[in-house]
Amino acid sequence: MSSYFSLIFILILGLPTFARSKPASPPIDPDYVAALAAANNFLHAWQAHDEESGMLLISDDLRLHSTADAVSLFFSAHPQQTYEIARGRKLAPGRYQFPITLWQLSSPSTTSHPKPHTTTLYLVRTPKNDWLVDNLP
Repeated sequence: MSSYFSLIFILILGLPTFARSKPASPPIDPDYVAALAAANNFLHAWQAHDEESGMLLISDDLRLHSTADAVSLFFSAHPQQTYEIARGRKLAPGRYQFPITLWQLSSPSTTSHPKPHTTTLYLVRTPKNDWLVDNLP
């Protein structure tokens, strides 16, 4: 009987060796989450052809280097469009990039397959701690 208890005691002591724990998740970067949300909001404005909302998410630098016609065309180019955002990465403090794919159909009745346009969306943090798009895809 004592050998039975000894065996149980050894097994109980050895359990931590056999137990596996999940690897710790990396800490969540609040800047990443905010930049991703801004990217999503901008692309949603593009998808909805909402130029007014999209303009609120464009950086001053992009406004200076883009024409009003180019911005208008970006938001109204295709009647049916959607997007995908891939995992982004930090380029520098206050700057992130997100690989995106834009899908566009020239008309809802078109039976041809949409062609993806893969590009990168850059976001910058302003002094007011807002995140804005710094390029037109």
